[in-house]
Amino acid sequence: TRPKAEQILKNFESMTNVHPRIMATSERFNEIGQEIKTDEHMSEWYRKLIYDSEAILKAAHTYYYIPDGLRLLEMSRQLLRRSYTLGMAYRLTQDNRYLDYLWGEIEAVCNFNDWNATRHFLDTAEMMTGVSIAYDWCYDSWTDAQRKLMEDSILNMGLKEGEKFYNFSGSGTQWQKISNNWRMVCNGGLSFVGFGLL
Repeated sequence: TRPKAEQILKNFESMTNVHPRIMATSERFNEIGQEIKTDEHMSEWYRKLIYDSEAILKAAHTYYYIPDGLRLLEMSRQLLRRSYTLGMAYRLTQDNRYLDYLWGEIEAVCNFNDWNATRHFLDTAEMMTGVSIAYDWCYDSWTDAQRKLMEDSILNMGLKEGEKFYNFSGSGTQWQKISNNWRMVCNGGLSFVGFGLL
């Protein structure tokens, strides 16, 4: 059965100031570490994770790139993939190379002038998700200044831009009103931010 709204809120309140909490807790990451040692499929997945992480370390950092004049989406998705991969690799290995490279990614996108919210909010939603994953999964390893940069960037280039769409009353199709993947991805990005930062 589905949990009632009151129970969901109660669970959320119990996790205030506890990180990580997006999709996994510290306990779950520890369980995954043990499963890697005993489960053949998990062991193979882990080898692939480390292989992919090592490949990322040799690549250039994410940069502001809109090849078609409309979408930043390629870079947003690159940042999101790297946040998942390096964040997971760091949680399981405590190898600071993964954390340091991940910070280079986050610092780069947080210093963009924008996350392309006005033209293509899907880009912004995926960027918010990627930054939120990095923020939450590696929370205790970031400095106050690093967390502040992520918080300010998410607020100014993500949440405030999303709020504009919900306050918009003009004509035209808006992602918050339509029934396709945009509505799920955009609201999902906003939700990740809320759960990770609040």
